Amino acid sequence: VLKKGGKCYATFFILNDISKTEMVKGKNDFNFQIQKVNYRLIDEQVRSANVAYEESFLRTYVFPSDQFEFKSIAYGSWSTARSGKAIDFQDRVVVEKL
Repeated sequence: VLKKGGKCYATFFILNDISKTEMVKGKNDFNFQIQKVNYRLIDEQVRSANVAYEESFLRTYVFPSDQFEFKSIAYGSWSTARSGKAIDFQDRVVVEKL
């Protein structure tokens, strides 16, 4: 549990319109093809790894705007949903507790 003003640094594979479009084109390093509610999997048998979450789900349910402020989202090199040179493979999120 974060106290007011506390910051959380988390890594995810984040799905948004750009990353999903590029995945269909085969331009992503991973293909999260198995659709579930709010997330996708690469392999149905592996449920605890290689999970990609919808960005809207993260913003609405994991880090709701009435409790958290997004300080930054840096899209990783796994997807082409980034601008500039990616620092990490996975996408990185920094939020602050309100």
